[in-house]
Amino acid sequence: PQVEVSADGRAPLGDWLQLLTRSPLAALTGQVFDSAQGSGLADLRLSFVLPLAALERVRVQGRMVLLGNDLQWSSWTPAMSRLRATVQFTETSLSVTDAQARVWGGDTRLDLRYNTRAAVDDSPLSLQVQGAITAEGMRAARDLPGLARLAPFLRGRSNFSFNLGLRQGQPEWQLTSSLQGLEIALPAPLAKSAEASWPLRVEQRVAREGRRDVLQASLGNALNLRYERDTSAATPRVLRGAIALGQGASDALPWPDQGVLLKLNWPQIDLDRWQAVIDSDAVGGLAGAGAAPGGDGWDAYAPNSAVVQAQKVTWDRRELHQLHIGGTRQGPLWRANLHAQELEGYLEYRPVVANTPARLFVRLARMDVPPSAVSDIENL
Repeated sequence: PQVEVSADGRAPLGDWLQLLTRSPLAALTGQVFDSAQGSGLADLRLSFVLPLAALERVRVQGRMVLLGNDLQWSSWTPAMSRLRATVQFTETSLSVTDAQARVWGGDTRLDLRYNTRAAVDDSPLSLQVQGAITAEGMRAARDLPGLARLAPFLRGRSNFSFNLGLRQGQPEWQLTSSLQGLEIALPAPLAKSAEASWPLRVEQRVAREGRRDVLQASLGNALNLRYERDTSAATPRVLRGAIALGQGASDALPWPDQGVLLKLNWPQIDLDRWQAVIDSDAVGGLAGAGAAPGGDGWDAYAPNSAVVQAQKVTWDRRELHQLHIGGTRQGPLWRANLHAQELEGYLEYRPVVANTPARLFVRLARMDVPPSAVSDIENL
């Protein structure tokens, strides 16, 4: 003998999600809806069969129709708006095929598969998203606070592909785009026209032992970064990282024993333009943007040691040539040794903090001043 129960109706999506997560149905559906948040009306048809002699063999079949809803499945997945999809689920699986939604300001299509009985070495989750990303959409990206802060320096739109899976219960994902059609209005070496193609690749991979992950990104030949994180606690902790900018960025990254190393090599660096970016509300607000995606606050991802090389550096309308700087950071304070054709010495730099202006202290061992620049030095 068995009991068969079925029901269907239309209600706010949030109410349906509460039904699926705060009742015995949560266990019966593999708890795949536990982190989901959504709004708008949705249709749900649900049926299950309970064999009275073996209740553990209950069979569940459900169908949810989303009619243009807002939905975020979990913190690992992008927030979706205007989602039109049909979600099919059973006691062991869930599938969404050829769904349409707005993600990061552009139209996208997505496919989702979830299988609670996947093999140990296989990902139980497969999410594939393809579509367009816009600068306007990134400004409102609640799930990508860092990108939202940088969005004021972006113009246009570009296609992207996003894939998400799980390994040992931890998310593994990859975002790729040519960025063609998207302008980056930053100083060199990160300045990019809308017509140029700069392959972007951002990914998070779980280490074999499952207690660490690697977060890495590359942007054409201009940028390469990598972080190793400890994921044994609820909040991932940055163990070490490396950032390469400019010439040689696509080469193998130097990997420090600890901390985060920045390596910058570019023929001409305009510090006045970069200072305007750093002092802007967009970048200056990163320190107050809360936690970085899936882990530490943004300060843990910032470099605490740096090596900078440039053939010419412009600062306050003055020029330095063949510049080499090596420095370290403690809190907000940078200390560095510098060498250039015009000077050699030691500097300390403390950036703007709250209402305290930036401070620069320099002790020079050598300074070569051509006669034409004497008046400039006297006016420093």
